[in-house]
Amino acid sequence: MDQEKAAEVISDDVFYMKSLVGKKVRVQTIENKFIEGIVFVIDPIYKTVVLCDDTKIRMFIYISIKSFEELSKEVVDHTFLEKPAPRDIGDWKNIEQRGEKLLKWFKTHYINARKNGETIIIDNHVSMAPPYTEETCYCKNTIILEKVRTIIGKMPEDFE
Repeated sequence: MDQEKAAEVISDDVFYMKSLVGKKVRVQTIENKFIEGIVFVIDPIYKTVVLCDDTKIRMFIYISIKSFEELSKEVVDHTFLEKPAPRDIGDWKNIEQRGEKLLKWFKTHYINARKNGETIIIDNHVSMAPPYTEETCYCKNTIILEKVRTIIGKMPEDFE
């Protein structure tokens, strides 16, 4: 795959990028070096690939990639796919109450948030799905996403 094709993989096909996490790949750099490793993450915003092997973690920005080859069709390392267990927030009624509390929390911070069906829309940039936790926020801009997640994480459990 040429450099333009490497850029396409890193920037356009999010589902393909996600499918690479935990798989062994070979990256050829523009200096014609071949580096093999397991994909830890591919960042679609900054177009960066992070590979891990037994001794090193390496980062490649898309312009330094000449070719990108999948060496395994199956996930080699499942630990990259593990997430921390979500907090137990109870039944649907509690989830709805949490959503309402978050709307009030955003309002106290002068953040424009509204509900659209089950989804909370925050300032027309971030969407949050039930069960309304930091992990269920979605935004294309990682900086905004992290700021919103921080605000959500600071909401006291006893906030009314």
